[in-house]
Amino acid sequence: MRPFMNALNKSFLEFTTIDEAHSVDESMIPYYGRHGTKQFIRGKPIRWRYKFWIGTTRLGYIEWFEPYQEFTSTIPNKYKNVELDSGVVLTFADELQKNFPNLPFHLYFDNFFTSLSLLHHLKNRGLKGTGTIKANRITDIALSHPNEHKKQNRDSYEYMLDAGKKIVTCRWNDNNLATLASNNASVKPLSQVKRFSQREKKYIMVEQSRIIKKIQ
Repeated sequence: MRPFMNALNKSFLEFTTIDEAHSVDESMIPYYGRHGTKQFIRGKPIRWRYKFWIGTTRLGYIEWFEPYQEFTSTIPNKYKNVELDSGVVLTFADELQKNFPNLPFHLYFDNFFTSLSLLHHLKNRGLKGTGTIKANRITDIALSHPNEHKKQNRDSYEYMLDAGKKIVTCRWNDNNLATLASNNASVKPLSQVKRFSQREKKYIMVEQSRIIKKIQ
């Protein structure tokens, strides 16, 4: 299977369209046959499945994929000293830069992958990165506690900038809290977006920071 998957990945990148924005995520493929490597996760829409790591364009075209193999992952040895989530993003970045050197790609990912160290790695390679981030991965960042921020007005936000590493972390209060980090996106300028207010029973305009707008 490996030669076949390598050939597919090569073909995907040969026929992709050049774009700045790319996404890294996981994809669940339903499978109900008998095989020891399939996964079962109770409570999920797809309970029996294979999990794949995928890299796509902003329009959803798959450029790279890699099956999740737990301890036998084929993520390169040079990334064995980083977390699996970061290794997946960096492996996809390798493929992009190998096929399209010197282009200013911007990678987007969710909070499974995002860490400050990953954003620093990408910055050092000349790549932009933006993603939602878990609160327990920014414990050294001086943002208010999520439970306190939830009590603030809707559209309230706060941010911190690591001037040395040039990484910004921003938390925004909407229907739920959204916490993001980026090595490129800025917090301002703010823009107006339409949201439905349960309290007022009508649509209202709220302010949204630029980093939130870029990832939506």
